[in-house]
Amino acid sequence: MKIDRLLGILNLIVNVNRITLQQLAQRFEVSKRTIFRDLDTLNESRVP
Repeated sequence: MKIDRLLGILNLIVNVNRITLQQLAQRFEVSKRTIFRDLDTLNESRVP
């Protein structure tokens, strides 16, 4: 589910010093493009 992935991405970004698009894509079993779109969604939502 997308909301679960968005929250998971946010959690990793906040709690891990460095993480790559590739690592996020592998973790959530999606493409790097999907992660990029998810990051855009978080940015548009003004999530810090």
